[in-house]
Amino acid sequence: MKKVWFIGLFFFLSHSHAQVEAYDLGTVVNNFTATDTEGNTFDLYEQCNAGKYVFIKFYLSTCSYCQYITPFFNELYEKYGCNSGDLTCISVNGFTNNAGVVSFEDSYSGGFSHPTSISTDGGSVNIINRFNPNSYPTVCIIAPDRTIVNLNIWPISGLEDLENAFPVGFNPNQQACALNQEDWQNSDEWFITNPIRNQVLHINSKNEEMLKIQIFNLQGSIVQEYETMTNLDSPINLNSGIYFLQIQSETKINLRQIIVQ
Repeated sequence: MKKVWFIGLFFFLSHSHAQVEAYDLGTVVNNFTATDTEGNTFDLYEQCNAGKYVFIKFYLSTCSYCQYITPFFNELYEKYGCNSGDLTCISVNGFTNNAGVVSFEDSYSGGFSHPTSISTDGGSVNIINRFNPNSYPTVCIIAPDRTIVNLNIWPISGLEDLENAFPVGFNPNQQACALNQEDWQNSDEWFITNPIRNQVLHINSKNEEMLKIQIFNLQGSIVQEYETMTNLDSPINLNSGIYFLQIQSETKINLRQIIVQ
């Protein structure tokens, strides 16, 4: 019993003061852009501009408490739409590369889809330097107005602890994931410039073919629909933000997230 008490005390002392140190509560955070393990661009301000609360988990692969809370964080991500709903989850590991992050998620995901993950290959060190978490794990929350509203959610022993940390007035809708994890990867056949700048969508393909393009907003409504040939610039007319792009040829359909700047 004494040994259990000592371990519990050590756990409390090790994590009770963990938090982001680069910012004070309520201050505006600096923007960052990074590339996740799937090759997608993540921009913090793009998420905020879309009206989302952003939950950032800083972690170490070898940290036992990081391993313990990962299924709960992943469940949060999946329960509220896999970043297609009212909140966005992102995991940041500044001490391993893409392969290490993928291995970690395969081992500790708890059977849930893993959120956007940034490793040293995608710019995680820059993010850590901007936030300066003083211990791992640290889970902070950024509001749509770009202020940090929680320096660290602790303790976390289940999904309910993450939900209990929702800011006052924030009641996100539960929704199924819009896409399966494998759908977020670039197709072997098509490469799309992402983020999309200057209102021009460009699709490169090994084969020149006619494609049906559908662009959905985060509520699942079609906002643009047209046909185009590959390897041609296609003008779009969309407000800045996050959308879902569906590409359909005669033989294949592919879905992915896009960012319009």
